[in-house]
Amino acid sequence: MIDQQKNELRKSVFLAREEKGEQHLLDLSESLISRLESTDYFQSAKTILCYFALPFEVNTIPAINRWIQTKTVLLPVVEHKELRLKKFVGKEHMVRGSFNVMEPVGNLFDHYDSIDLVIVPGLAFDLNKNRMGYGKGFYDRLLPKIKAKKAGICFDFQLFEQIPADTFDQQMDLILTEQRSVL
Repeated sequence: MIDQQKNELRKSVFLAREEKGEQHLLDLSESLISRLESTDYFQSAKTILCYFALPFEVNTIPAINRWIQTKTVLLPVVEHKELRLKKFVGKEHMVRGSFNVMEPVGNLFDHYDSIDLVIVPGLAFDLNKNRMGYGKGFYDRLLPKIKAKKAGICFDFQLFEQIPADTFDQQMDLILTEQRSVL
């Protein structure tokens, strides 16, 4: 039942993203990232786990290129159906990995206790700080290993009053859209 509800919500969000258009979402991303950068969570963080955005996601790419000047930025890589972490040192040190996502090359990073902030993508979030991803469970398996604050970022149309959530779905500490904050 929950899986069916999640799949219907995923289809709805995919359609809404396409209707908004990629350029409009890129424009919204700039204000959203600025809001994130003004939070205490971000400003006090020395090591950040983020993601390298796909089209129609909140665009993190310009930001992580800036952040590596003053912070350690980690990105996920898919290995054997699990997310592993590697340090991001620049776009020139990336390869196309699983699901057509760009991933950093280099050594694995396993000092999870040194991560201060995790910036989490998602298809939908709700006011109870629940997150719904693409359905593969990668972040639901990774996030329990990391004690850092978790900030979900999404566009306003991806934030719902309530979404279907399983017991294994990982909750966020903060959710930001270009217009709203859920603390």
